[in-house]
Amino acid sequence: LIAGAITMGSAGATLDESALSVRIIILEGEAVSGTVEAAVSGGRYEARVPAVLSRTYVPVITYRGIQYFVPPAILDGSAPEFIQDVTVYETTAERPDLTIESTVVTVVAIDRDLGQMGLIREDLVRNPSDRVYVGGEGGVTLRLPAPEGTLEGGGDNPEGTFTLEAGGISAAVPIRPLGLTSIVTRYLVEYDVQEDAYLLRVTAPVTTDRVAVRVPEGFLRGVDPEGGARRASDEQVGEGANATTLRVVEQTGVG
Repeated sequence: LIAGAITMGSAGATLDESALSVRIIILEGEAVSGTVEAAVSGGRYEARVPAVLSRTYVPVITYRGIQYFVPPAILDGSAPEFIQDVTVYETTAERPDLTIESTVVTVVAIDRDLGQMGLIREDLVRNPSDRVYVGGEGGVTLRLPAPEGTLEGGGDNPEGTFTLEAGGISAAVPIRPLGLTSIVTRYLVEYDVQEDAYLLRVTAPVTTDRVAVRVPEGFLRGVDPEGGARRASDEQVGEGANATTLRVVEQTGVG
């Protein structure tokens, strides 16, 4: 038995069971072998499944199109039941007072023959409200200005879509309440091969606590922070022969 209560976490909102569905994903090892639909009634979900040690069950609750994952369950004869309560939240198209805890841009590739670089940007977006922000027109929740010379751009969030347009990326990613939502975008930019230099300007779309840029040491002749940015401590990623030193420039209180 896999079951639990589903409660509404948004003030003034009532759980609408017609907008609620629960399915149990069945894993055999790491492969998905099937799914089971759970019954939902009276603010509870319930599914009867075999207590087989070789299986892992992952309950997924979907409310108004937003998924909530429950910790995986393994059942056996001595523990044939898994009870896990879940809190879901109402959605809203009204923009809350979003802020960003940190923006980290990492240079991940460079092609000196073509004069191109690959960048990954991660924004940790803070939603102080008690509702999931799903955006207005087209579901866009955040618009991220693209770096200069951007040739291609996209994003990595599995529950979102990304569109490169008008000098930026429009991210249609639900921003969850009372915590941080990671929004990851990727860019291919060009730089001046003859000058062998590039000015990376990172723009904050909302008030941002910290912006950091990380560049592998082997990509650089030098790094020159401008404006309020400053050199920070280097970071090490990987181990042994695969270890890489990243030069870091950061700025806090970006506004």
